Amino acid sequence: MSRLKNTRGFSDQFFEILELSKEQIEKINVIEYNLYKEYYWDHSNPEPNYKLKFIRKVGRILSDQQWKKLKIYRDKSKENKLLKEQESLNKIIEFEKSRLKSLALKEYELKQLAEFKIQIPVILREKRLKNQKSNFDIEKLRAQLEKENISKFLNSDQLVQYDKIVTEELDKKTKWVIKFSSERFEQNHKIKLEESQKEKVYLIEDRSFSFNEMGEIYSEFEQAEAKFEAYKSILNEEQFIIYHQYYNNLISNIKDRIIESDEERVVYLNRISKYFDFYVANILPKTTEASKKIKELLSVKENHKIDLLKFEYFKIMQKNFKKSHDQFEKHTRNLALNEMKEHKIRYQLDLIRPNGYVLKDSNLAIKLLSPELIELLNSATKNLEPDYAKLKEYQIEVYEKSDGEYGGGFMYKTFPTEKELKFANLGLLLLDNSYEKNLERINAIDNTRS
Repeated sequence: MSRLKNTRGFSDQFFEILELSKEQIEKINVIEYNLYKEYYWDHSNPEPNYKLKFIRKVGRILSDQQWKKLKIYRDKSKENKLLKEQESLNKIIEFEKSRLKSLALKEYELKQLAEFKIQIPVILREKRLKNQKSNFDIEKLRAQLEKENISKFLNSDQLVQYDKIVTEELDKKTKWVIKFSSERFEQNHKIKLEESQKEKVYLIEDRSFSFNEMGEIYSEFEQAEAKFEAYKSILNEEQFIIYHQYYNNLISNIKDRIIESDEERVVYLNRISKYFDFYVANILPKTTEASKKIKELLSVKENHKIDLLKFEYFKIMQKNFKKSHDQFEKHTRNLALNEMKEHKIRYQLDLIRPNGYVLKDSNLAIKLLSPELIELLNSATKNLEPDYAKLKEYQIEVYEKSDGEYGGGFMYKTFPTEKELKFANLGLLLLDNSYEKNLERINAIDNTRS
């Protein structure tokens, strides 16, 4: 019913509840589609109440009776949510009451513990986001957080008893996981394990192969290779022959998935290629001229600083390109040819459409950006808005003609920081005064990896 992809739209959700007419559905779908389309092309549009704006527009389409029904439904949903949250809390309280029976905890203590346990997944998620390059032992951290919380209201005797309960639970769980891991390994690989090998298999299966010792993300190939080496040290010759065959098939499957996925990236490559060509033909001449005019108003000293900043910017770009290209080779083994071409075009765009925010930590850039220069850059950018609007129009046209869709996920508006606004238009100064010289930058990327 809804025009959105992977999204349960308003009309999907309320068609029967509000008894929406065909005409109402069509109007609501258009409003919703345009909302998601706007968000897709501009996450930073400073419109904090865009969802409220959508509801208001829908409200004009609904009858008074339908609006009343919608309000009742919303209020009931909130009530149901609160009821479910309370039910979930009560279940945890009852579970902890049974689990920690020997501690004789008071009702308010059990409630406090249960409320904290509901928050643990959120705390763990935040820790992972802040330390994405670390290998977390989630269960160990979860137990640590629980103990820190429960220790606040346990006496010394209770704490000893609590440690005993946790140790017994961990021992029981470890035995079960060892059994489960070894049985799954035997089933998956058709390998009969000896009793002495079962715990070793569990330790390998339980180990995270996400990051290497330098905190870099392992590729699928590296994860497979790391496990291969680990099993090589614990399996006998006959077992390892069987596992080796599994490993060869696994590597082959990874390669097939990469190639298959890359074939689907043709559409993305075509989109960025068309965007690039349009930018070179229609936008770059205008930005080059705008950059030249600003520099003509600046002093020799300021232009010298700009030349130094250009050099600094290109060094950063070259470093970033080499690093990302190395990562690309690591993760795809150069099998994703379309993705590699797309990757290269995006970096070529960064050379002819410089991103001034890259230099946000450059003292030279900070000193150069006087209020007067920022005003000049903002004015020049404003004059270019009609050209950028045509570029956006073309980009949307290409996207929609190549089966581009809107919807899926949540919409979170982001707002530029003061620093981002300050550096937003610095990229204009990082262009050369000659269109031909700016075009030469496109080929510079080929020499980056030497």
